[in-house]
Amino acid sequence: MASLPFRIFNRIMIRYSNALFRSILKTPPVQTDPSSDIVAYSILCKRDVRAYLLSAKSFLRYCPPLNVVVQSDGSLDAAACQELRAHVKNLAILTRESTEEFLRERLSTPLLRLISETNFWVELKLLNPLFRYPGKYVIHLDSDLLFLRRPDAVVDCITASPPRTFHSPGGNVLANPFHEIGFDFSKVDIRSFNAGFIGFVNRFPDDAVVTIANAIRKYDPALLKVWDVEQAIWSVLLNQCPNPLNLGTFGRDYVGNGWASYAKLRDKATLVHFIGATRFRNLMYVRFARSVMCELRESSAPRGS
Repeated sequence: MASLPFRIFNRIMIRYSNALFRSILKTPPVQTDPSSDIVAYSILCKRDVRAYLLSAKSFLRYCPPLNVVVQSDGSLDAAACQELRAHVKNLAILTRESTEEFLRERLSTPLLRLISETNFWVELKLLNPLFRYPGKYVIHLDSDLLFLRRPDAVVDCITASPPRTFHSPGGNVLANPFHEIGFDFSKVDIRSFNAGFIGFVNRFPDDAVVTIANAIRKYDPALLKVWDVEQAIWSVLLNQCPNPLNLGTFGRDYVGNGWASYAKLRDKATLVHFIGATRFRNLMYVRFARSVMCELRESSAPRGS
């Protein structure tokens, strides 16, 4: 019998990730600080609740207490919210409906038009934090991240005075057209950028996104329909921040991914972004998750136990 094609196997594993990562429920809860000016913000669906807990706990163990916020994509039910709040104390959970109402009361006509032209990531992951947390330091934390070591550079950015912008390396299918449009990429290049883990002080001009959207629309309005457009817009915005740090400058393996070998990630990666296309390749995600969950349990155990 032929082996199951990886893409089908991967899709099945993603669908049942809550079962795969159920042991995260045996780790202690993390404390947060709703009064903090640092917001750890994540978009979340019900399917990825326990992956998110793994991501958040693996990161927050290295940080001072932050204001932690989950934005539901519309699928989080009462049971999912109860589980999240049990493990991330004082967690704020935003419903899809409340966010849509919030934005429609505050956004200009050009930004409401942009929502109608793009996918829901632009509304939930771009416009919502921009307009909900003005002046705050916002961290985008994807649910498929796993922190294997203390991210010293990131903690330094968060705790600096003033805090420093950082971003992950990566790529984007819109890189070539965005360069052709003529956007300023002198500080942050879209060709080495991923919005799954970024941090920035939220002090952008009110019309910053409108200006970017108008330039895209003038070049080719079809680009606004591309799935990666939210991430691409972030790469343009972060060029307005002073001295942004690309975590890729610490080596190509600082932010690992599913294409690397288990040994390389084990020995060199500080964090790993298990993006969908390679998420369960060689079951590395599951193997590293077990190690991190063991660390989380051990760190809470009384000395001598």
